[in-house]
Amino acid sequence: MEKVKSCILAVPLSGVVFWDRLVAELRGAGYVVEVWSEMPEDAYRQRCGWFGALAMRARVWCVFPLRVLWRLCWNRAARRGVVLVPTTPFYLPAAAGLLGRLMGGRVVHLLYDLYPDQLVIAGKLRRDSVVSRVLAWSTRIALRQCAATVFLGVKLKRVAEARYGVARRGTIIEVGGDGELFAAVPQAESGPVRVLYAGNFGYAHDFETLLALLREPLPSGVEMVFHASGAGYERLKEQLARSGRGSGVVLAGPLKTSDWARTMAGAQVALVTMRPGAEEILFPSKTYSSMLAGQAILAVCPPQSDLAATVLEPKAGWVVEPGDAEGLRRLLEQFAASPAVVLEARQRSQAFAREHFEMRVIAGKWTRLLQELERAD
Repeated sequence: MEKVKSCILAVPLSGVVFWDRLVAELRGAGYVVEVWSEMPEDAYRQRCGWFGALAMRARVWCVFPLRVLWRLCWNRAARRGVVLVPTTPFYLPAAAGLLGRLMGGRVVHLLYDLYPDQLVIAGKLRRDSVVSRVLAWSTRIALRQCAATVFLGVKLKRVAEARYGVARRGTIIEVGGDGELFAAVPQAESGPVRVLYAGNFGYAHDFETLLALLREPLPSGVEMVFHASGAGYERLKEQLARSGRGSGVVLAGPLKTSDWARTMAGAQVALVTMRPGAEEILFPSKTYSSMLAGQAILAVCPPQSDLAATVLEPKAGWVVEPGDAEGLRRLLEQFAASPAVVLEARQRSQAFAREHFEMRVIAGKWTRLLQELERAD
């Protein structure tokens, strides 16, 4: 059976580890893969000043989608193959899906962020506002017009299709991660247990529980390090600056790609957070790389979520409900008192991730989807 001749990954930021590995896996499977991007991730994360931030956002939210739509019209490979488009910016999948059908191409929507729900959860929009209705209309168009929609989890797929209509072809494919960067199996270590938050920290992440925790010193034998960016992280830092923060906490900026793998491998526990209600509309993709890096997962999230199931099923870590700062503190005390418990969770976490979330496994799901689209023609 002939494979899709061309697969194009249209993502605004290049140099993202899991995308690079997915491209390599698909090429190794015999696909011709082209990447359309606007700028390196490091440049976007390290932007300086309000003018620099505005310029970067303009390129991602305006220039990049216009270039994608132009190429959908005139790029021969795009008309013959499959174009993978994420929900960045929110209107791109709808516009690309419509244009792809018109030009005879196949657009796959990577639905990793559900709008307008994410902005409603963040308190930025009202559900009944005009902007919310426009965003909802865009989501409906994308689900209806794209050849396929890829969801991150079961709950996200169920909620999205219940609210905005059933996708033409809907499937679940996790983001996964590059396990080849983390070959070492976790071993017993001396020194404090390091809890690491690495990645975007937006409004949909729970900062209130962390704020209540971090106003007091962390338990002896535990340190918490943030390498983050995003609106939620800025609010956390601002609140801690006003009220003061306890000892054992490091608030730093986002990691450069060259430092990311080393920093991940140097932490025993990954901190992942989610506000109540966000469990229906997102899955923190940093979880996969953290597990592959041999980190146990400390998830502050609703217990009825895909994230909680991912952590609890393989006993890869712990789940704390949002608002339970005291429960979170008790867990940190347990980490310091019983490092063997942390080590066991780390080993289970990595073993489970290598079986289910390593990119060779994820690429297999992508190849099956591509073949289904080819047969559908």
